[in-house]
Amino acid sequence: TKGRLVLNGGSLTVKGSLIIENDKRGLDGSFASDGLLVMNNPKDSLVVGGDFIVNSHHSSENFLTAGTMEVKGHFSLRR
Repeated sequence: TKGRLVLNGGSLTVKGSLIIENDKRGLDGSFASDGLLVMNNPKDSLVVGGDFIVNSHHSSENFLTAGTMEVKGHFSLRR
């Protein structure tokens, strides 16, 4: 919930769902986390076999700038 997943030119395949979110409600009443996915390299590749849910305090604007992402389920960005 507080880490960074940095692909750095590599690839990651998740067979199920990928969820970046706290499992417990925070002081602000949300489930938002400090977790972050970083894809800044054109060779970055992420394949998610299920749903991809991002509920983070951080904006993805500067962290998802390059690479390829394939989500076979639903994609949800919550803030």
